[in-house]
Amino acid sequence: MFVGKVKKVSERLLGSVRGLALVALVTLLSVGFVGCSSLGSSEGSSENSGGSTDASQVAMDFEYTDRDCDPSYDADTATVLDLAAGTVEGSGATYDAEQALFEVQQEGTYLLQGKGDEVQVKVALGDEEKAQLVFNNTDLSTTDRPALYVESGDKVFVTLAEGSRNSMAGGQIDNDTDALNGVVYSKSDITFNGNGALTVSTTAQDCHGIISKDDLVITGGTYAISATDNGLHGKDCVKIRDGAFTIEAGNDAIKSSNQEEANRGFIALDGGTIEVTDCEEGYEAREIYLNGGKSTITARDDAINASASENTSGRECFIQINGGQLAIYADGDGIDSNGSLEVNDGTILVSGPSNAANGALDYESEATINGGTVLAAGPAGMACGFTGGSQGSALVDLQGAADQTLVLSTSDGSVLVEFVPVHAYQTVVVSSPNLALGDTFLLTSGSSHIEGTVAETSAGKGFGGGPGAGAGRPGAGNAPDTGDGSASVRPGAGGSGAGNAPGAGGPGVGNGSNAGPSGAGNASGNSTGVGNSGPVV
Repeated sequence: MFVGKVKKVSERLLGSVRGLALVALVTLLSVGFVGCSSLGSSEGSSENSGGSTDASQVAMDFEYTDRDCDPSYDADTATVLDLAAGTVEGSGATYDAEQALFEVQQEGTYLLQGKGDEVQVKVALGDEEKAQLVFNNTDLSTTDRPALYVESGDKVFVTLAEGSRNSMAGGQIDNDTDALNGVVYSKSDITFNGNGALTVSTTAQDCHGIISKDDLVITGGTYAISATDNGLHGKDCVKIRDGAFTIEAGNDAIKSSNQEEANRGFIALDGGTIEVTDCEEGYEAREIYLNGGKSTITARDDAINASASENTSGRECFIQINGGQLAIYADGDGIDSNGSLEVNDGTILVSGPSNAANGALDYESEATINGGTVLAAGPAGMACGFTGGSQGSALVDLQGAADQTLVLSTSDGSVLVEFVPVHAYQTVVVSSPNLALGDTFLLTSGSSHIEGTVAETSAGKGFGGGPGAGAGRPGAGNAPDTGDGSASVRPGAGGSGAGNAPGAGGPGVGNGSNAGPSGAGNASGNSTGVGNSGPVV
């Protein structure tokens, strides 16, 4: 499935991780850094954002144009909007004092400076026109309307001037045709670039930080966003190439919501540093592609959620992780795909919920792993591992306390990765490119520790009730004599739990060092369980 260009990341969160794993059935893999091929002004040239481009994704726009990535401008020829004085120097824009409204009406470059209380900047261009707005120590604030409103145009570029500090605060206005519910509200494609800083904040009810009804693209800058609804919302897509972000959101931190068009409704993160300090759900879209960068998400519900409640696009919900660093602290599911999940590279650390109705990982159809490092701790009730892939994995029972370091080591004690979950947990999903099929590893949390073995699959979902079937975890007996005895390898169960489904269980681990026999037939998952055969924890 994974045959496109993938970004190779050079950083790793903790521990040593090898490069991108080869995916099964792939005969050639082109690896390169995501970026713009040049920094010219051409809107036609482009570079792929790093998402995979198999046949089902060929129409999806993962690209950044050269102009997306180009923050340069000519201050001598730009039209200057002085927000404090209410003046326009140059052509293409007007100022209405009665409405406290600057309106950009022609294609061109506009330099915004000064502080404008209760001032709005509006862009109204022709369908084929573009404009560049340069924010150079600009402060815009409104109480009942967006601070920046793009009413029409092909595309608007918001450039944060080098070293500048800018802010926008706004509310919303409702009318018969639309709710302009964003501090920045754009009905056209909008790109943010540059090397300055921007603070976006609102206390208005159900108000987004930055919202585009088309594409929202960010290629640089430093952002602090506080919103009562979504932090960043691009209906057709959200693409981030670079930048530093702190996001606090009453609803989703980053969202794309187009569920009707097959080539729209996705999030692609290719670089940058994103810290979500508070949100209902972190990243939410029908399809989510994490190709690079570093994300830290604290969520009251799911941290990453591929969902489409009214999906008419004909495409499955999908999460693909191709690189970067991901740390999740979720009260709901850590990573949840209402379709499939695919991991090809990156470092993924998950502190799942204490609520047994959710899990560190959750998916509807399948979860495959072909590379990367995964350490995902969560409750036992809905525990899920990986259903397959070219890299082995394991789903292990380990009782761990909140705020206690969880360490994954090789059998000889070399630390691969460590992490501090914020919730107590009973299960851990493990995978590392440094652990081959059949390798043993050690998991440690405080005084609890256990050895496990890497296998081809680690899937399992729920325990008890219903017949065992599918990719259940092969069973194992009581824990070996390690630690304080609170760590154990869970008895295997196929599908929805341990039932009377026939099938071969994995080799059981008996008391102490005595190995139990393999299960078969109607085993119910005591000393041995039903599920896939083979040495699996």
